[in-house]
Order: sequence, then C-alpha cells, then structure tokens
Amino acid sequence: MLPDPLAEIAYRRQLCREAFERGRAIADREGYERARAEQAADWHAVADPASRRGEPFAIYEERRWGPRGRGHFGDPGPGDLTPAQMIERARASWEPFGLPEPGTVHLGGQKVHRHGPCLPVCYSYRPGWYPAEQADAILAAVHEAIADRDQAGRRGLRAAA
Repeated sequence: MLPDPLAEIAYRRQLCREAFERGRAIADREGYERARAEQAADWHAVADPASRRGEPFAIYEERRWGPRGRGHFGDPGPGDLTPAQMIERARASWEPFGLPEPGTVHLGGQKVHRHGPCLPVCYSYRPGWYPAEQADAILAAVHEAIADRDQAGRRGLRAAA
C-alpha cells in the first residue's frame, strides 16, 4: 500500500517547523549570551572612569550644576540681565520696526477665522494689535456669538426632527 501523500506533506512541514523553532531558540540563547558577555566586557571601560577610580565626585557635580552648586543652579548669574534691562533691550530692538509694546496681542481678523461664515461680530474690529484686555473682550464676544449660532442651529435641527 502506498503512503498518503497529503499526510507525508503535513509530516514534513511539521518536521521543518520544529527544526526552525529549535534553531531559532538556540540562536536566541546564543545571541543573548554573547550580548551579556560583550556588555560585561564593556562595562568596566564605561563605569571605571565614573567610579571612585576616575575623577572625584565633586568634579562631576561641578560640571553638572556649575561652580555654585546644585542649590544655586537657577539663581541669576553675574552676566544675567535684570527684568527691567530685559524689557529695555526688547523695546529697543522692536521700536525701530514699529512693533507693539509688551502686553499687546495681534488679532488677525476674518482671514484667520476657522468657524465657518463670519458673523456680524467678526466685523466689529479690525485686524491689528490690541491691548490684552481688549483682545480678551473681543475674543469672548466672538466665541459667545459662535456658541449662540451653534445653539440656534441645534434648536432648528430638533424642531425639524
């Protein structure tokens, strides 16, 4: 009697699968062992300079935090500007260009709106620089008008349903 060819194919596939899995397990184990050995060999080259046999800990701390130490890391340094000097320098840099004072906000107007068709409130101001308080009031009015329009649209949808 002749053997079943489909059974033979299935058997050979099973043998190939087992051989592959065995080879893969061996390769994985050898690879991890080799990596552990390389890491152990390289460890001393990396760790020794940072350990007590290398430079003193104080040198590392000084490199990390600066000469005044960790407690004074964020303190102003001798070359730092005071807040008044920073504002004065910033003002001197933008005044020749006609740029605004600090505390002002640029509103782009209808060209930058992303809320669909503009509402009448969108035309109540011109694009340009505004003091922050005035810009807040303008934006609050725009957001309120958009919310009212959206709510009215929802009421219309409910009535139609």
